[in-house]
Amino acid sequence: MHDKNVEKLLAFDKKKLFTALFGENPVIKDISYYDDIRNQTYIIGDNQLICKLYADDVRWKREAGNYLKMRKSDFLTPEFVDFGKTDEVGWVVITYLEAKSLENIYGTISEKDKVSLWRTLGELLANFHKANQVKERDIYLTDSGEEVGLNRIDYYSGLKQNYLKDRDKIKKKDCYNQKTVFLKAFDKIENWFEHTDKGMNHVLCLCHNDFSIRNVMYDSKRKKYCLIDFESAYYAEPEFDFARVLLDLKPCHLDNCFLDGYYSGSERKNDSEKTKIYLLLKIIEICSWSYERAREYFDQAFLMLCKELEEV
Repeated sequence: MHDKNVEKLLAFDKKKLFTALFGENPVIKDISYYDDIRNQTYIIGDNQLICKLYADDVRWKREAGNYLKMRKSDFLTPEFVDFGKTDEVGWVVITYLEAKSLENIYGTISEKDKVSLWRTLGELLANFHKANQVKERDIYLTDSGEEVGLNRIDYYSGLKQNYLKDRDKIKKKDCYNQKTVFLKAFDKIENWFEHTDKGMNHVLCLCHNDFSIRNVMYDSKRKKYCLIDFESAYYAEPEFDFARVLLDLKPCHLDNCFLDGYYSGSERKNDSEKTKIYLLLKIIEICSWSYERAREYFDQAFLMLCKELEEV
């Protein structure tokens, strides 16, 4: 069953909005991913503009805010045109890029080319992080755009709070009859939190948080890769971005070439322990909700958890 936000998006008068923004009878092409009904995406006119509609208010604010940040960056992304809210549905207008999604070509390339590609994508993510970094103490906005000033919760405290919520959800389900594995993971994570630096001088990066071939495009004219879709992006340590990527790459043995590419283009040193912790945190997050809602996804994550703990 759809939630109220999604129902609102499905019932929204799109034609009225498009006419107000783009004139009478604009040519519209729906390119939405309908496995994610929280937003819808349309090409407007002769491949000139993209308009995205959002059921989720936080995602809309993040997308608009992050594209505003991109205006000050040399990083190749669609150009930000306009944003607003109509009848409680958020919208963002960006330019259309004459580029191809890697998702459309990935299945046609060789394993050798995939190794080279993921090394390049590692460099791409490093450049994105480097172009959008800030000291933690200088961040005055929460992810939802509400100003809270210096009373903002520090990064590691927020990270730990989110972990504890996920951990408690798993414990309430009696660790899905896998107590030995989960308790070992909890012990590893909590020991790291206890001994990590809790100051506020960390350099955080704008993490994409959905970095995948679906959201990377190649502009053949400029011979450049570019990133799209920033609705999940917010400031965190770069290893936060790695966790999502490594979940997909480790089973294919492509994780090392990605990390090699990243650190060849980064000013940061490779912290393998921190990378492992963030991967464990991501797996715990997935396990906290997927057992009943997406069992196959849970099984994949749990198998990864077992393999990671074997290496500890």
